[in-house]
Amino acid sequence: MPTERSLCSRAMWGTQS
Repeated sequence: MPTERSLCSRAMWGTQS
């Protein structure tokens, strides 16, 4: 279940955006 990766990716993109 790729949940941690999804959250990490989203958080990273959200913060960089």
